[in-house]
Amino acid sequence: MTTPLEPAPEPIEEPIVALVQGDTVVVHPAADGPERLAWLLAFEWREMKSHLERAERDLRTKRGQITRLQEDQDAKARLARKSHPQRWVIELAFEKWRQISGRKGCKLTDERFDMTAKRLTEDYEPAHVVMGAAGIAANPHVIEDEAKNDYDTAMQSGGQLERYVKRCPKELRQEIAAEVKSLEDRTDQMALDTNEGGDSEEASAPPL
Repeated sequence: MTTPLEPAPEPIEEPIVALVQGDTVVVHPAADGPERLAWLLAFEWREMKSHLERAERDLRTKRGQITRLQEDQDAKARLARKSHPQRWVIELAFEKWRQISGRKGCKLTDERFDMTAKRLTEDYEPAHVVMGAAGIAANPHVIEDEAKNDYDTAMQSGGQLERYVKRCPKELRQEIAAEVKSLEDRTDQMALDTNEGGDSEEASAPPL
């Protein structure tokens, strides 16, 4: 359904200051003739300029609202990452990848954190997530003498994770399984201690 346009305002018969070819001129109202046409054009120009200025103000307001909403969402996302109950799994997976691949200058970015957390929401075991990260680091595909061992590749989907779990060497899988089991036991004990002795900020993050 088309919204009806607002009727154009009736021209108020008053002098109008307009910009003509870079010069400021005052256009006076007239009853008819070229002077009347010039005044009507000046009136239309003034109305269009006013509408444009209001639209620009509205746009700035909306941009500010969008920016504030985005900042609120980013703050909530940062808090969710900080308090993620399986943060230790994500940090362990990334650290294993860094150590084995030798790419120690890489950072656990928000994007990497989120894609790893997504794999955990798909019911992959913590040990499998760590094995996938270790698998691509220890046994990457080599294309034209270049090792394709990006962490993001292993975590970008469940299928990719499974692929690199299989490429993780057997001894390394056993080592990771034992380490994750130890950390899970420590996490369970910390949670038990927290329930008995009060809240603790470190309850979901065992020391690695």
